[in-house]
Amino acid sequence: MKNIHYILWKAAPGGLEKVVNIYLSSSLKQEYRLNIFSLRPSESDFLSSNNVPVHFGADSKIRLYPIFFKYALKNKNDIFHLLNSGPLILLILRITGVKKIIYHIHGTKYWNKPIKKIMLKPLWYLGLSGRVYIISNSRHSKNIFLKEVKRKCSISVVYNPIEVGEFQPVQNRRKKNIRICYVGRLVNSKNLDTWLSVANYINKDEQNFEFHIYGEGPLRENLEKKIKQYKLTHRFFFHGFISSINKEYSKNDLLLFLSEYESFGNVVIEAILSGIPVIVSDIPSHREILEDYPEFLVALDERIEINVLEKIKSLNSLKELILKARKEFIEKFKTDNHINRIKEIYISLETV
Repeated sequence: MKNIHYILWKAAPGGLEKVVNIYLSSSLKQEYRLNIFSLRPSESDFLSSNNVPVHFGADSKIRLYPIFFKYALKNKNDIFHLLNSGPLILLILRITGVKKIIYHIHGTKYWNKPIKKIMLKPLWYLGLSGRVYIISNSRHSKNIFLKEVKRKCSISVVYNPIEVGEFQPVQNRRKKNIRICYVGRLVNSKNLDTWLSVANYINKDEQNFEFHIYGEGPLRENLEKKIKQYKLTHRFFFHGFISSINKEYSKNDLLLFLSEYESFGNVVIEAILSGIPVIVSDIPSHREILEDYPEFLVALDERIEINVLEKIKSLNSLKELILKARKEFIEKFKTDNHINRIKEIYISLETV
């Protein structure tokens, strides 16, 4: 059996780690020996339940890179599948003689300051020299990589796997209020100030609304303060991080997701698979997912509160549209499509 090594920045709950969990519980486990290397230590047992070896780096970069160097050198004839690692990790693999490398793009941010771009871009070129098989989780992520990191390279788009069977609509649920939910981390990039502003605006409508937030993050305390300022404490419910989020979507009537940027859009797909309408920000990754369903998109402009409320007033028509979207999404994003493509890539690397 061949060895596959999945390299993560940190083995903790999140969208990317859900992808790895799917790998670990898929048919890949019958054909390969799977391993996890978490570059940063983690107290989470999120991935260990699949009975695969989990290795750890260190909090200190001075210690992390030598540890990973030794690990790569020891396993240099195996396949390394990098899921969110930077150019230095790629460079270490090249120095240690690893030839079977997959770099899997899951984001769109490579530096936040010009000086970092000057420092890191040459490292990317060195790390990507020779043969590295590059995968992107969306066309949007691919285009950003080509624009920001390296213009001339071949990148295959392989959409994230979704365990579609886990997301089921609930029929004829009786409820008093319209439940609007947010699912995701409570961080700046999710545009949660705008989310609260929209919630405050639509709450002034004659209908009764509840707002349910699923997720944790550093902004929670500030969000709770603003909710008090809006005098909406009785309308908001924080549920924290829920591992079985698939069971929560269908308890709600609508997903409102106004993130400023995403490399993909797992939450949007999961909500649609659960049979609830979505109103989401008109950003490139969402536009790609919803290219046949622009009715679910809303521009992040000065009219956002008005436009969201108008869409909510047409909730019944959105519900009808979601039935069609769900059928298409089940076929488009099912796990087998992704796993079969990943197997093809592994097989192509075995001859290297």
